[in-house]
Formats: sequence, structure tokens, C-alpha cells
Amino acid sequence: MAQRTIQLDQEKLSCSICLQLLKHPVTIPCGHSYCMDCIKNYWDEKETHSCPQCREIFTPRPVLVKNTMLAELVEDLKKVEHLTASPDHAYPGPGDVACSGRKRKASKSCLMCMAFYCEHHLQPHYNVAPIKRHKIIKATSKLRENICPRHDEEMKIFCCTDQQCVCCLCLMDEHKDHVTVSPAVERAEKQKRLGRNRQKFLQRIQEREKDVKMLRRRGEAINLSADKAFRECDKAFKDLISLIEKKNSEGKQKIRSKQKAEQDRVKELQDKIEQEIRDLRRRDTALQQLSLTEDHLHFLKNYSSLSHLSASTNVPTYNNLTLQYFEDVTPSVSRTRDKHLQPHYNVVPLKKHKLIDATSKLQENICPHHDEVMKIFCRTDQQCICYLCLIDEHKDHVTVSAAAERVEKQKELETNRQNVQQRIQNRRKDVKVLQEQVEAISLSSDNVLRQSAKMFQDLISLIEKKSSEVKQKIKSKQKFEQNRVKELQEKIEQERH
Repeated sequence: MAQRTIQLDQEKLSCSICLQLLKHPVTIPCGHSYCMDCIKNYWDEKETHSCPQCREIFTPRPVLVKNTMLAELVEDLKKVEHLTASPDHAYPGPGDVACSGRKRKASKSCLMCMAFYCEHHLQPHYNVAPIKRHKIIKATSKLRENICPRHDEEMKIFCCTDQQCVCCLCLMDEHKDHVTVSPAVERAEKQKRLGRNRQKFLQRIQEREKDVKMLRRRGEAINLSADKAFRECDKAFKDLISLIEKKNSEGKQKIRSKQKAEQDRVKELQDKIEQEIRDLRRRDTALQQLSLTEDHLHFLKNYSSLSHLSASTNVPTYNNLTLQYFEDVTPSVSRTRDKHLQPHYNVVPLKKHKLIDATSKLQENICPHHDEVMKIFCRTDQQCICYLCLIDEHKDHVTVSAAAERVEKQKELETNRQNVQQRIQNRRKDVKVLQEQVEAISLSSDNVLRQSAKMFQDLISLIEKKSSEVKQKIKSKQKFEQNRVKELQEKIEQERH
């Protein structure tokens, strides 16, 4: 039962990496314990510092400190295992000394008998009177070193002159007249020096332990400094990328705003030109209708208001209500035409009368002053008059017949119509140019946006690359400093041991 309990404890105090009892045990932050060398080698081979059992990741790399409590438990376990093994049945292992009586592990040595004994064969040295005074020491394989190699005698004298142990026969020849003392006296003197040297070693160990603590603090400072540099570097590059993205967004907004402003300006101009085209078309239609009218007086009265190309675009046109109204009158006029118009076709005096299409503006051909038909055109006043007007207010004015003036004005009207049509064509070309300009503005804006996006993306990629390079340099510097501190620490640890 005791053996089973010891085995269970040994498993609990074993390293999960090397599967052996913990050697210089250390406990990492997650609570698991390992041999110091095992966990160091494990982390040195990995990029991240994680627990081999629970896989918890530690940043920065933890500083390893020996767990003294676990170390004491391991030592206690070793002692218990040693005590549970029977000395009488223990066989010598590597480095052990065999009993002179049989092939068992020796526990003691006799300096007088120059032999090795287990506990069983050592009993006579405790019970037999002649050998009770023999010097008994812990078993050692170096017992033969106490025998003089020249005289095969035990060396019981120390030569101070040559600083070596000699036998009594050596005093008669090569060590004659040398300063000699017993080994016990020399041991007492050396023991004092050893004590002083131990104090120096202990003092040096304390100093080395201080150096180890300083190196540990330095390792922690290196990790903290590296982590801080990582955070500051990461924040700086992230802020720079955020600023670039913000500028990119502002640039895109400015490009879109400029594009919209230009498109609105072109559209406004296009709308004006299209409105002008519509006005010109209405004017051309009006000129065409005026050109086809058979009423000379109506033609001459309306010519001046339609002939000027620079006039307002609001060209007067026929009102829809008026047209609808005369659409109702037209059928009745057609029905009565044969009845009332026949005399103009049959009576000789009436055959020469000027007949035109029925119009509601027939009264406009009557002179408002004399109630006579206006058949004369006054070029001086640019208006139609009757023959009675020539007697008074239009006397001595330049006049021609309405038909003659109509012919002259008809030529000018055709010229104006050609100019209007030419202007319409020019305006259409202008509209087409504006449409192409709108498309060019859109293409140019899209091209600028693409180039801007690519430029900013390349800049962000460059910054991310530089950020990665800087982080790699920080990591390399951190690893270099950690290795240097670790090397110094191992040297100091080796010096301590």
C-alpha cells in the first residue's frame, strides 16, 4: 500500500515533458509545473509561449522562478524511495562500491582495514574489541588513494614542504628533513582556510543571486519595453492608416461634390439650350405658318414680331382654347360656303376679289379710322393703311401695295427661317457636346477615384509592411536581449552550482 502511494506521488511530481521527476521545478502562471530546462527548451522552439498541457498563451514570456516547495517535496520523495529499499538486498549501481564480503552495496569503509562493508558485515567493527578503534567512514571508491603508491603503506603524515600526504617510510628518504605534521593537524589548518573560503564563496553566491535577480528584472523590463514598443508602434500605424482612410474619404467626397457641381452646371446650361431649341422650334413653326398665310395684311402685321432672332423665347402661339372654339365653327362654315360664296365665283365684278381661308382675324384688315380695307403698306411707319390714310397722316410717306411688301418680307422671312434652323442645329450640336462633357466628367471622376483609391491602398499596404518590419525588428531585438540575459543567467547559475 505504501509502495502504491509513493508511486502515485511520483506521478504527480513528474514533468509532463520529460516524464521524469521534476528537476529544478518551476510553476507557470496557469498553475502547471515543469522542469526549468524542459519548459525553457519548449518555449525556445515555439513562436508563442503557451502551456504544453492547457495551451494557455502567455504574453509576454513569463519569468521562470524555482518553486522551492515542489523542490523540497521531490527531495522528500527521493529520500522515502531510498529508505524503502533494503540495504542488505541493494546491489551496487554505477558509481557505488561493492561490499568486500559479497556483491552487495557497501555503506561504510574502514581506513584501518582498507575494506568496504555493508551494514551486515560491518557489525564486528561495533562488537569486537580489537577493531572497535578502527576509523569508519562513508563508503567511497577513493579509499585506495590513502595508500602510498611506492611503499604500499597507509599515508598517515602530511609533508608541508611538498604539500602532500606521505607514509612513514617516505620520511627516511625523499622527504627527510621536510616539515611534516599529522593529517589531522593539517586538516584543522586547512579547515580554517576552507571556512574562510566558504564565506567568500557564500558572499559571492549572494552577489551572484543579486545579479540573477537583476537579470530577471532586466528580462522583465525587456519584455515590458518590447510590449510597450509593440503597442505604441501598432497604435501609431493604426492612427496613420485611419488618417489616410479619412483623407481618402474626404478626397472622394470632394471629387463627388466637384463632379456633381460640374454636372449640375452643365445640366443647367443644357436645359437652357434645350429650352432655347424648343423656343426656336416654336418660332420656326410660327414663321412657317406665317409664310403660308394668304392674307398679306396679317402677314405684314405679324412679321416684325417674329422676324427678330434675338427676341424673347416666349413666342406667341395659338391658344388651345381658341383652336378648340374654331374647330366647332369650321363645320358650319364649310356647310354654308357653297351658299354664300357662289356669287364670288359667278358674278363678274366679284370674281376679282381676293379669297383666303376663313379666319377670325378678318376684322384686323379693316382700318380702324376709316372703316376701309387696308390694301396699302406704309414703309415709313411700317404698318398697313387704307387709301383714305394717304390723304391725311400718311401723306408723302413711302408706300407700296401690301402684296409687293409681302413678297419682299417673304424673302426676309425665309432667310430668318434658315437662320433659326441653322441655330437649332448649332444648339443641338451644343447639347451633344454638353452630353459628351457630362460623360467625360463622369469618366474623369471615376478615373480619379480609382487612381485615388489605388494610391491610398498602396500607401496603406506600404504602411502595413513597414509596421510588420518594425514589429519584426522589435521582436528580434527582444529575442536577442533575452538570449543575452539568459546566457548571463545560465553562466551565473553554473557558477553558483
